[in-house]
Parts: sequence; C-alpha cells; structure tokens
Amino acid sequence: MTENQWPEDPAYTAPPASTGIPGERSASTFPSAATPQYGEAPIGDASGSSRKDAAKEEAADVARTAKGSAQNVAQTAKEEAAHVASEAKSSAQDLLSQAKSGLSSQAGTQQQKAEGGQRVVG
Repeated sequence: MTENQWPEDPAYTAPPASTGIPGERSASTFPSAATPQYGEAPIGDASGSSRKDAAKEEAADVARTAKGSAQNVAQTAKEEAAHVASEAKSSAQDLLSQAKSGLSSQAGTQQQKAEGGQRVVG
C-alpha cells in the first residue's frame, strides 16, 4: 500500500477524538483488528474469547449510554411536570381571584338594590 502524495490542507482540522456522548468509548478501548503476520500462529480460541469480551464491553457501554439518556429524559420530564404544575396553580389562583371579584361586584349590586327597595317601602 502507498501513502497519498496530496499536499495537506492547512485549513483542515482533525475531528475531535470524542464527541462527548456519556459512556462513549475511546478508540484505544476497541479490540485490535490486527491479523496474524506471516509465520505467526493464529490466535484461535483466544480470539473468540477476546471478541466475546469486546462484545460484553460494548454491551456494557451501550447500557451505560442508555442509562444516562434515560436519566436525562426523566430529569426533563420531572422539570416539565413541575412547570405544568406551576402553571396550573397560577391559572387556578387567577380564576379564584376573578370569581371573588365577580361575586363581590354582584353582592354590591344586590345590596344597592335592597337599599333602594327599603327607601321605596319607607
């Protein structure tokens, strides 16, 4: 295999080594993809067990990521529920205030009518 002979672009920046996703593995934790060199004995069963270990590790990483995501969703749901409850309380207080105001106004009108009726009778 040959290396490319293209000039490097100075404006190009390498992507970050990690995306910052919780539970994300770094490149150094992935199993080696190396194959036996000429003259070396194949690994055989050890390769199978290392693949199992790598699969277990990957499953554990997926589980950790899923757990972190679930916790984020639960926290967001909790915050939204608190916001909805606060809005409902505020709306109920406004409605109660309007009802009190309306009843006070009606009571004042009825009182004035009653006083006017007493004058007519008197």
